[in-house]
This record gives sequence, structure tokens and C-alpha cells, in this order.
Amino acid sequence: MKKVFKNDYAKSLLISGILCFIVLMTVSPISCRLTEEGIEIIPADTNAPSILSFSVTGERLLNLSCSEKIVLDQLTVREFQGESSDGGDLFLLEEEPYAYADCITYSENMMDAEIYLSESTRVGKEYVLSGIVYDRSGNSLEFSQQFSGFNANPARLVLSEVRYNSSKPKKTEFVEFYVLKSGNLSGLEFVSAANPKRKYVFPAIEVKRGEYIALHGQVYDGMGYNAIDELENDLTLSTATESCDTGRELWRKFTDKFVSKTDVILLRDSCKNKIMDALLWTSVEGSEWSKNLKELAEEVQTAGFWENALSPENAFHTETIKSSAVKSLARQNILLLAEKYPESEEIPDVIPANACDWAIASSATPGYKNK
Repeated sequence: MKKVFKNDYAKSLLISGILCFIVLMTVSPISCRLTEEGIEIIPADTNAPSILSFSVTGERLLNLSCSEKIVLDQLTVREFQGESSDGGDLFLLEEEPYAYADCITYSENMMDAEIYLSESTRVGKEYVLSGIVYDRSGNSLEFSQQFSGFNANPARLVLSEVRYNSSKPKKTEFVEFYVLKSGNLSGLEFVSAANPKRKYVFPAIEVKRGEYIALHGQVYDGMGYNAIDELENDLTLSTATESCDTGRELWRKFTDKFVSKTDVILLRDSCKNKIMDALLWTSVEGSEWSKNLKELAEEVQTAGFWENALSPENAFHTETIKSSAVKSLARQNILLLAEKYPESEEIPDVIPANACDWAIASSATPGYKNK
């Protein structure tokens, strides 16, 4: 009797185990593969791979990095008929693909891919790369990545002057840049922690070494016809308040916040996904960075442009500015940089800066040499 009970019990356990396995097989997405040792059960990854970074490294070369091993498929590039404005969404894509992936080269770990296109991209044009990413578990992700045509001769700019929160009508906030190396502005973008989603994308224009470029923050009512972007050699087109006949004027076409009393701003090469310059300032002593400020400050510190950027104590301090209607933050070493890095020599990717390079100017001079 006892022996029979044991056999029945064992059978019950076996049947229960088989039933449990069948149930688990139906609710748990798993896969298997045949190896020399037998069948290996692989728990499925139900998450699609994510794209970590994307860069444009040549007229026909794109680079893409993912969170895991990938295979790319159905890659096409289409060209926009419209133009980008302040980083906003573009529209009117060409129906026919502009280019396809001629060749895809994967890294040893299969997480990075270099894509060689069938056609060369053109500076000043906007494109979208679309396709599908597969991981080793068969999960897929359809993606679209906007990018600018490769700029073979990018200009090199440095931040020169900033005025924020102007309280007088028509004396707008502005950020000024100095051209350290001649070239094209295509692919460059300005980002402020005060409004990180409203980045400014520079137009594809040729600029010359020694130019000052004033990017004005707002266009108020009544200024529209006079606030003209100077996209070619005539620098007298813009006649709005504080326009400069010897400096280049660019106008941001929005009236929302541009830069703030406490801010982290940076100039970035979006094609290479690299920072070109940065400035950090605070108007409150002993404060901590907010979320947006901290994220950009960390990016600046990692890139090596500002030592200990994560601490506001190391930023430029503006507590002494009572009114920003006239005064500005002005870089003091512009001419020293121009002397140190003549155009005939290669300029390093990183030119470190700190609070000592900046001062409070007695009056703002957009488009002119700093006071």
C-alpha cells in the first residue's frame, strides 16, 4: 500500500510539473537554440533596443550606437523640402528616398554601426534617416533620426557676450559669438538650460574669422520688418534696435524665454554631437543647480570645457548686477584667443574656460568688440 502511494505521488508530481512547464511556456516569451551540448533555453528580452547616439562623420557616413547587439534593415534617407527654424519640426519630406544604405559595417561587439550612403549629403540641407533596428532576440524598433548634411568646413565660434532678462522694450536678450575660424555655420546649435527644448539651429551661412555674430533673443511687435537675418555679406540689412552695421545679426523668431538670470548655455556641433563652447553663471550665492541646469552642467564638465561645472560655486557670479537692461556678461580674453589660435593653425577641440575669463561690462555691445 505504501509503495503504491509513493508511485502515485511521483506521477502526480510529474504531471503537475509538465503542466506548469506548459503554462510557463505559453505566458513566458522564451526561445531556444541548438548547441553541441543540446538545446539551450534563452529567456527572451521583450524590450526593443534603444539608440544611444547618432553622428554624421562624412558626406556619406553616419554612425549609430545602440544599447545592445543590433542588426539594421530597410535604411533610407529622405530630404526635407522645408527649412529648419530654431530646432522645430520640419515637414514636406520628399516622397522618393534621397539615398539608401550602400554598406553597413558593425563593430566587434555589434552595438555600433557605420552606415555608408549611396549619395552624398549636402551642407545646409536637412535629412531624415529611417529604418528598423533588430536585436538578437528578434525585438525590433522602427526609428527616424533627423540630421543636417555634412559640413566639411565648419566655422569655429566662441561665446563672447550675453545679456539676459532685459527690462527695457526693444533691448532684447542676446548672445554674441566671435568667429575664431572661418567656415560654415551648418550643424551648429545654441542651447540654454532656461529653455532646452527651444534650441536655436544656425543657418548654413559662410562667416569669416574676426566676425561678431549677435543672436537676438526676441522679435517684439513692430520690429519684424527691421529684424532681418543677415545671411550673406551685407551686414547692414538689419535696422532693428541695437543692430550693428559691422557685426552679423541673427534673430530668434520667438518671444519666450531665451536665457535666464541663472543659466548654463552651450554651443554644440549637432553633426558630431560635440560641445564647442559653454558658459555658466548664477545670480544667487550658495544655490544648487536645478534639473535642467544640472544636466547641461554635467555635459559641459564631461566634455572638459569648465572645471567642476556641477558646482554653482565655480560658475560666473552675477549677484552685483542690479539691472540687466544695460549691463552684460562680457568675455575678456577674446583677442588673446585670436592671437593664440591663428587661422593657419589647427584649433583644439576643447578650449577650457572659467569664471575668470568673464566680467560684467558697463554697457552691452552686441556686434561690437567687448568693453
